[in-house]
Amino acid sequence: MTKSKNTPVIYLTKFIFAAILCGLFLFSLPSQANDNVTFAKSKYNLSLTTKEQQFIADHPILRLGVGVAFPPFQYVETQKDQPEFKGMVSDYLSLLEKRIGIKLEPVLGISFNTALQLGKNGEIDLFPCIADTPERRKYLNFTEPYLSYPLVIITREKTPFVGGINDLKGLKFATVKALATYSKMQNEYPDLNLQFHFAKNIGAVLEAVSLGKADACIANLAVASYLINKRGLHNLQVASPTPWGDNKLTMGTRKDWPELTSILQKGLDSISREEKNKISQHWISLKYDSVIGTSEVWKITIQISIVIAFIIGIILYWNRRLSAEIKEHIKTDKRLKKSEEQFRTIFEYSPVPILEKDMSGLLPIFKTLKEQGVTNFAAHFENHPADLRKCLECIRIVRLNKASVELYKAESKEYLRDNLAKIFTERTWSTFANHIVALAEGKKHHIEEIQAANLYGEQLTILSYLDVIDGYEDSLKKVLVTSVDITQKKKYEETIIQAEKMMSVGGLAAGMAHEINNPLAGILQGVQNIIRRLSPDYPANINAAEKAGVPLPHVLNYLESRRIIKTLNGISNSGERAAQIIRNMLTFSQPSKECPAYHDANLLLDKMLDVVSSDYNASKRYDFRNIEIVREYDPKARNTYCIQNELEQVVLNLFKNASQAMAEKSYSGESPKLSLRTTVLKGSVAIEIEDNGPGLDAAVRKRIFEPFFTTKQPGVGTGLGLSVSYFIITENHRGTLEVLSEPGKWTRFIITLPSKSHP
Repeated sequence: MTKSKNTPVIYLTKFIFAAILCGLFLFSLPSQANDNVTFAKSKYNLSLTTKEQQFIADHPILRLGVGVAFPPFQYVETQKDQPEFKGMVSDYLSLLEKRIGIKLEPVLGISFNTALQLGKNGEIDLFPCIADTPERRKYLNFTEPYLSYPLVIITREKTPFVGGINDLKGLKFATVKALATYSKMQNEYPDLNLQFHFAKNIGAVLEAVSLGKADACIANLAVASYLINKRGLHNLQVASPTPWGDNKLTMGTRKDWPELTSILQKGLDSISREEKNKISQHWISLKYDSVIGTSEVWKITIQISIVIAFIIGIILYWNRRLSAEIKEHIKTDKRLKKSEEQFRTIFEYSPVPILEKDMSGLLPIFKTLKEQGVTNFAAHFENHPADLRKCLECIRIVRLNKASVELYKAESKEYLRDNLAKIFTERTWSTFANHIVALAEGKKHHIEEIQAANLYGEQLTILSYLDVIDGYEDSLKKVLVTSVDITQKKKYEETIIQAEKMMSVGGLAAGMAHEINNPLAGILQGVQNIIRRLSPDYPANINAAEKAGVPLPHVLNYLESRRIIKTLNGISNSGERAAQIIRNMLTFSQPSKECPAYHDANLLLDKMLDVVSSDYNASKRYDFRNIEIVREYDPKARNTYCIQNELEQVVLNLFKNASQAMAEKSYSGESPKLSLRTTVLKGSVAIEIEDNGPGLDAAVRKRIFEPFFTTKQPGVGTGLGLSVSYFIITENHRGTLEVLSEPGKWTRFIITLPSKSHP
């Protein structure tokens, strides 16, 4: 049978505690077991207060709760059929009786647990030897500790090694339910799953361990050593100390007698160290009267034991510390693994697109450039695009999440990884270069707005956040690039800017109307008067010419030959166009007087088709009747909440723009087509007007709602039609007007009006 690895430690531990026991009895002197200590008579001035003196006068006798057996501190021994209170505490009480002048009478014949119950009811006045616990503080006051001995773990010999309280897990544990030890084990070590064996006193506890009814117990070292030797329990051993330090014993008094606590404290404070040592040596020496030979032998033994105990203590301390560190490392490793799993889960299921990149390949490039004297990396990469391309090529994608796949509309992560270059345009690379510059300058975080595209070519505006993970600043092996899609946000910003422009033009229009309209009216009226006074249709004109000696036909011939009549007509036409512009601006700036109501959007579209169907221009090969009309109406659009004449104005303007645009396109294999759609959505009604004309490029779409912006030839249109339409929809109807187009193929205007429940 092989020896356990812990066997040497077990024997050394036993030796250590044997040495400790010896230390307790080094200065013991033989004495008689049954004799109490005697002290010289002396008077002490305890400086008692008036209340304390009155308390002593009112309570000349106090009842003590001492239990039955807690040797050598206190116990009851029968001599000649008479119970007698003995122990270290009895000597302390003898001193206190003389110094405070109160008779202290132990209540004999009851257990300590029974005494505690009587104490709760006020039937016991003083507990001269008791541990201070939270439970007992509910009904007792306590003096400062006056007795203190270590608490140790007691086991049988040849039992598994117990190096501390944690090694008691799952064992049978003997204790007295009324003692503080049981309370401590319950409150501080609830996870040990101890099988409690309850006994009536500490002697019975030790016997339970000795007889195998329990595996271990915790006892005061002085009490245990006394009872082990007195009862011959030689198969018991001190296994290890406890983390609680010494067992500190105090005196406990009734909660409603605070004066008694202060009186006893003053009495205890008056006991000298010599008196305390005399009591201790008398009672502790009982155990070793028959063992000690000479004091010199014991002194040598103690010295050797202390040295060995010190060495073994250091070994045990470092072993315990190493074990704790190993356990902590294991816990840390588990926490790290759990943290990594949580990070992966958050990374994968984050709604924000995230790429984890290994950018360590940038470091050699940065080092080389710095050695070459490069300090302004932004300027260098702008002037040396090959170096920037080299940097971009050495960046490796470690992983990406589902949100990245969704943002770029890829089939899978692998597909996106293989086709990532497609989402970056030249403009993307140039702005992404700012991330590279930030890393070269030693920054851990950087934000950049990037123009990109998904795998279907749709343009995206992305706010790109670059973050170097803590701990990887020197290697750049873990860098997170988070992409926030702000495409819609940018569109909304442009819409807001456009709306603000419309509002500013509205204010401008109101002012211009009053400033320009009056002189313009005078110009038009003057031109009309000139033309009227040259007309042969009025006799007055003929008479005036004859009186002047010039026949009117001759005057007209002259004016025709000098193109004066044509000039006057041109002035009149231009004035009328200017007047129309003013009227449009007034419409733009002034709120409609008509109140919104429920109208049939489908019927409104058909009505405007009838109005525009007669639109015809032979010189420009423009005839609305040649346009194919496709209707896709939603029957629910019959209850559209709007201002009818304003919506008609917008629709009519869009119809004319569409027909004029289609007239400029040459069709082969198809004909001009105008598609009209109405759709009732949740909370809104959408009206779409789509033509298959030449379309609009991005630059035109961006400015199309600006006042006075037009793509038509000079003299054709005012440039206010769409801006007025935009104002009517966004301001007067609180809706939206947007344009979509594919150059060369089609253009679609979408009017969205908020819906309102029909009353």
